[in-house]
Amino acid sequence: EMLRPGEHLLSIAVDRRAGTRLGLSLADEGGKLLVTHVKEGGAVAVWNGAYPHAKVAAGDSILEVDGVRGSAEKLREACRRKKMLAVKVLQRAASGSAAAQRRDEGGQV
Repeated sequence: EMLRPGEHLLSIAVDRRAGTRLGLSLADEGGKLLVTHVKEGGAVAVWNGAYPHAKVAAGDSILEVDGVRGSAEKLREACRRKKMLAVKVLQRAASGSAAAQRRDEGGQV
């Protein structure tokens, strides 16, 4: 994955085995899904609570889910699976995410 300056690739594990919703508002962004909102109580909010140094935030993009990539439709389909999901997220310094802000300040992510 070629990253531009200010971009960071984050790999997260999201537990949907109990049928918990992902808890994201998403917009199609070419072959990616743009996170527009993280909802309280969803599987991603649970991840964010457990890993505050690696939070997913509005402005981040989902690049891959369980090895699936290439189209927003395929990514959405993969996100619906009720299992432990391996998700690759692209974070941009301009996204305003807490992790991106820490990177800009020289902090560890």
